[in-house]
Amino acid sequence: MDKLGLGYVALSRVNPRLVYASHKGFLPGPYDHRTALDEVVQMMGGLAYMTGPEGRPLSAGTSVNDIMGGMFGAMAALAQREGTGRGQEVPSALFENNVFLVAQHMMQFAVTGQAAAPMPNRIFAWAVYDVFSVKNGEQIFWWWSPIPNGHCSATLSGSPR
Repeated sequence: MDKLGLGYVALSRVNPRLVYASHKGFLPGPYDHRTALDEVVQMMGGLAYMTGPEGRPLSAGTSVNDIMGGMFGAMAALAQREGTGRGQEVPSALFENNVFLVAQHMMQFAVTGQAAAPMPNRIFAWAVYDVFSVKNGEQIFWWWSPIPNGHCSATLSGSPR
């Protein structure tokens, strides 16, 4: 973008309030010149391992790293701009966002020495939830929590029943 005159420095001269988010595969490091796709980064960073059944990594079903990658930095820069009146450049990357998404599982390993099991095999420390098939082939999402009145359900078919 710099070569086209559309980099942060050039554009921020025109509009000092500009929040300029750039998004690439990897931040500076050994892979920073590699291209990346969301699904590949999910495999590299462990998210696909966490969402698929054991032995069968599965992408999250949407481009979570593409969508979330710059969101947090851009939101923080917008909030800071409210106080300072100035924008800023916000670099972000797919891989580093993926690491953020699996950080709780990395921390679990650091504390317990045991890797978290993939989602379908996991024992949950929080509310119990799952999708259940019910009469007539419909599905419901149901969760339960030990907190009083901490349960609800919703049909996935769109039926008001």
